[in-house]
Amino acid sequence: MDSLDFSNNTLQADSNKSDTTIHSTTLAEINYLARSHNRFRILELICASPHSQDDLKKQLDIHRTTLRKNLRGLEKKNWIETIPTENVYHVLPAGQIVIQSLRATLADFQTADSLGDFLALFPKELPIQMQTLCDCNITYCDAQNPYAPMQRSLTLVREAETIRAFTPVFNPIYVETFEHPISDDHEIEIIGSQDVFETIQSDYTSSLETALQAESVQLLVADDVPRFGIALLDDIAVIAVYDRDMRVHSLLEANTGQQQVIEWTKQQYNTLRNTADKYEKLSEEEIIPR
Repeated sequence: MDSLDFSNNTLQADSNKSDTTIHSTTLAEINYLARSHNRFRILELICASPHSQDDLKKQLDIHRTTLRKNLRGLEKKNWIETIPTENVYHVLPAGQIVIQSLRATLADFQTADSLGDFLALFPKELPIQMQTLCDCNITYCDAQNPYAPMQRSLTLVREAETIRAFTPVFNPIYVETFEHPISDDHEIEIIGSQDVFETIQSDYTSSLETALQAESVQLLVADDVPRFGIALLDDIAVIAVYDRDMRVHSLLEANTGQQQVIEWTKQQYNTLRNTADKYEKLSEEEIIPR
């Protein structure tokens, strides 16, 4: 009977065990620095420039005993060193790598947090690489500034000369677009549902008249507007997502560096535009009271 060869399985098991050990050790190192805000700030300050204990104590406002304990710990890790003759602490190469890596990780977590909210509310799957989305700028509402996405939208619209957009609900930004001086250099095309334009005609009659009289403005009506918003503003593509009450929750911006997002956005816009018709102003009798 032939002997059984377990060498490959043994090597794979040893490799997996080694990877697990490495990961555990790395996580322990990350945890050592991340679990203490003081420790992180000490290393961050020393990484920026040499600091004495007195300098660190003043900037961090912590007890000297706590400061010394954390400094000793960072020295044991070979992340910093003290030069007694200068009475200051310097960062070592390993400490620079650690602080730079953790900063990048924190930035990734922050991006993932905001992107998670964006994707959770987006009504369909985005066929775009996650890293590309992470590279985009996201403005989202929070308790401190619930109108941040709307304010950002308004800034982008005011700066653009070419505006192509659609929205599932009435957006006051469109009224701002109509009221803003429209020159021959502008090219504005907006797609909305019949309800959107009826709201504008009912509540912002003069603004709508301005838009209808401008040669550079086209208003189009579509039946099946998606439950998200899109705007193509010069070289920038914008995707807006709405919460359950159809209020703008997040705004994702893509510039020329995120071409995959821009191409997808253009495709969505052109698909809807192919089904849209020119908006015709309703008579007063046709407008449904709100």
